[in-house]
Amino acid sequence: MTEEHRPSTGGVRFAEVLADPQFRALWVAQLLSVLGDQVARVALAVLVYTETASAGLTALTYALTFLPDLVAGPLLSGIADRAPRRATMVVTDLLRAGLLALMAVPGMPFWALCGLVVAGQLAAAPFAAARAAILPHVLTGERYVVASAVSGTTYQSGQVLGFALGGPLVALVGVPVALLADAATFVLSALVLQLGVAEQRSTATPASRTAGLRDGARIVLGDRRLRALVALACVSSFVVTIEGLAAPYAAALGGGPVAVGLLLAANPLGAALGIVVIARLVPPARRGARAR
Repeated sequence: MTEEHRPSTGGVRFAEVLADPQFRALWVAQLLSVLGDQVARVALAVLVYTETASAGLTALTYALTFLPDLVAGPLLSGIADRAPRRATMVVTDLLRAGLLALMAVPGMPFWALCGLVVAGQLAAAPFAAARAAILPHVLTGERYVVASAVSGTTYQSGQVLGFALGGPLVALVGVPVALLADAATFVLSALVLQLGVAEQRSTATPASRTAGLRDGARIVLGDRRLRALVALACVSSFVVTIEGLAAPYAAALGGGPVAVGLLLAANPLGAALGIVVIARLVPPARRGARAR
């Protein structure tokens, strides 16, 4: 790799990007949401298995916290290009808080619970799109690269911590209170975003947005390495099948909600450690080597 094409580190540190008030607000909101989501996943797994004693239904409910993204991503993420972006994040946060409060209602039928889970995940797509669209306007250049790394690390670490704490929390206060705690994290996230992030609107026209999607699809489909990465990402999503069985497996081992949380934390912990190992042990030139 020539000096001309060598990526610049720029010497930007995590503390520098976290010093930006708007990014700090985005980061705090992300951390609250990730922590709350994992607590809710533990609570849902325990709730469904306790109510149904069915490993299949428990895995299905857990999978529903991920699978709607396949539909919501392509169909609903465009809302962030048409509506004010901060408002999109705040509204979807409050919507998800309301849905979680409904999940906490005692005696909720299983079919209604599944519907609420799907609705909550559908609302997550425009939130993620709006956040991704705002971030490059908050920080640019190498600071944006570092901010993206902070966001990725926060997501993985938040999953581990949320699952690890979610088990003891569910065991201590019960499923309904744990779900309400998750609802509270979304309310706090909405408040942080409303007070800490400036409103933004997309300046792109509908024609340019359509052209961008078309060009992006052409780039991915025209490069076999990118097609392989997309295929691997799709295959990796099937890990939710294993995670969905955490509650039945913990019960078989004689464990309770704490064991469920620890089992669920194992996968994101492995992913986080893998990122560190790759970053530390694999030379940058090797990471970017062209596939043959």
